[in-house]
Amino acid sequence: KLLHYNYCKTMSKTEVLAHQSEYVANAIFLSNPVKCGAGETNKREYVSDWHNALKLGYDVRNLCYPVWLLDCLNHIGLSQNVLPKVVAPGDIIGNISNTASKEFGINAGAVVVGGTTDSNAAFFAATAGDGAPSYGTAVTSLGSTLAIKMLSRSYVENSSCGVYSHRFPLFGENKGA
Repeated sequence: KLLHYNYCKTMSKTEVLAHQSEYVANAIFLSNPVKCGAGETNKREYVSDWHNALKLGYDVRNLCYPVWLLDCLNHIGLSQNVLPKVVAPGDIIGNISNTASKEFGINAGAVVVGGTTDSNAAFFAATAGDGAPSYGTAVTSLGSTLAIKMLSRSYVENSSCGVYSHRFPLFGENKGA
């Protein structure tokens, strides 16, 4: 997506690629914009989570952007700073801004944390209960797409048919969901 976007409209040194969740977290909660999206992009640090960054090529097994992607960016003259910093779901990103606290009536001490995709949130909610879900537990959800999730002992990937693994954050291991 990033390479295609840059091909169609060359990115400036202050632009970054961000999903809606990263944009909202940054523009509304972390900065103090006059209006949503106001402020200098080069003074912002966009933060994503493992699951959303996966769509940008993030390697959820090694918890980094792959060398091939960074090389592609370098080849077309873009810094890796166009990619969001990535945190685990639930990791603290920062505090809510005073502006957002007052405007939306949210406690000034509230923190913004790394999120997840809608289908992963559905999996976590469906498997919540007493203790961790067991391997083989499966959930189907209909959100932005129809997703089938299963907690697996192994990483599964087949790009020819759109099958890939997310990192399940509760185990800290390289397990797929």
